[in-house]
Amino acid sequence: MIDPVLKRSLGQMIKGVEVVGAHHDGVTRAYTSHWVTQVSFEEPIVMASVSPKHDTYPLMVASGRFSVSILAGDQIEAGQYFSYPGRKFRHIADEHLVPLGGEGPGATLPVVRNCIAWLHCEVFQQLTMADHELLFARVLTATVAQTAPVFLAGFVTSQGLFLAKVCAAAVVVSLPVLVAGFAAQDKLVQGLSLGAVK
Repeated sequence: MIDPVLKRSLGQMIKGVEVVGAHHDGVTRAYTSHWVTQVSFEEPIVMASVSPKHDTYPLMVASGRFSVSILAGDQIEAGQYFSYPGRKFRHIADEHLVPLGGEGPGATLPVVRNCIAWLHCEVFQQLTMADHELLFARVLTATVAQTAPVFLAGFVTSQGLFLAKVCAAAVVVSLPVLVAGFAAQDKLVQGLSLGAVK
C-alpha cells in the first residue's frame, strides 16, 4: 500500500509546476518543468523529461538521483528563476534552494524553499526521445507542506463537509494572525495616527 504522505505529494504534481534539481560533485543545478509525471501508482514511479543540452541533465545521470519541488501558486519568482532554456548557470542563488538534508546519498539534493511538496527520486531507467531524455525514477521519500487554504480544503471529502473539523481548523489557522495583531496593536495605531492628516 502506498504511503499516505507520498500519495498526497504525488497528487499535488498533477496540477502543479515543478522544479527538478540535481547535485553531483559539489555542483547543484535545477530547472522548471511541466514535464514531470507520475507513471505508476502501486510502486511510486515518476518520469522526468529533460533536454540533454540542459546543465542539470549530466548531474541527474551521474548521480542517478533528482529532486522534484512542487511549487505553490505564489512561488512564481522561483519558477521563473529556473526557467532558462538554453542558458547555463554559473551558480545558483541560495535564496531559492535548500538541500534535503538528513543522511544518505540524497542529502545534498536541492529543493525549493517553502514548496508545497517535494520528492526524492532515484533513476532506474532512461529512454531517448527525439530531443529529450526520459528518466524513470522511484520515489524514495516525499513530504507535503500545505498552505492554510489547501489544509482547510482537505476537510471536504466525498463523504461531505465535516463542519466541526473545518471550524476547529479555521480557528487554529487564524490564531497566529490574531495573536500577532493583538501584540502589535499599539504599533499599528501609532503608525496609523502618524500618517493621519491634521
